[in-house]
Amino acid sequence: MGRRVRPAHLLAVFLALFVAQCAAVQTSSPPASAALPPRGDLFEYGFASEQELENFEPLAGSWKVFAGSLSCTSKGAREELCWRRELSPSGSLAIRLFGASVITVALRARDAETTVRLDCAEARITVAAGGKRLLELPFEAPASQLLDFTVVWSGECVLVQVGTDEPVRVKRPATAPFDGLSLLSAGSQPRVDELLIARDQVLPSEAARS
Repeated sequence: MGRRVRPAHLLAVFLALFVAQCAAVQTSSPPASAALPPRGDLFEYGFASEQELENFEPLAGSWKVFAGSLSCTSKGAREELCWRRELSPSGSLAIRLFGASVITVALRARDAETTVRLDCAEARITVAAGGKRLLELPFEAPASQLLDFTVVWSGECVLVQVGTDEPVRVKRPATAPFDGLSLLSAGSQPRVDELLIARDQVLPSEAARS
């Protein structure tokens, strides 16, 4: 069966709706149209070659590309693959996982970290920040071995969607804007078939690279 590609504009629409939703909860919110992000960048990784790992830095563990997938081949307690690029104040990440993977998306804000952990084996999602669990709930296990997982962030909150379940909004503790992200593995050797990272704007420091 051919690989299903998620259209890039869907992430842009999802991000726009999320930013508008977060703005709506503030007492002095501007109209929703004012919250729509400007055109930014989209980074698409299909893991067709090892060259796609040039945008990533393995801080711990062994991360390999083969057979059109990214896998962590080691089983340490915290195997970390860091995206080399800086995040914009709001953006989104979409992952397509295969099998009974357990993977965590770690969003960094200076020295603080917010984690979104997806456990496909137990069909459970967990969001934590500063060592405090903010959300833990089950999700509908997919009929196939492929599962889509989306994380959208802003200064106020994080939105998580697994498969076709309804998105869940988690309010962030007051902290600095996110400035980096990593993929974490803890013993499960996850397999990622696709990865999309969207930023709501082109950062001046990276304009030449993009």
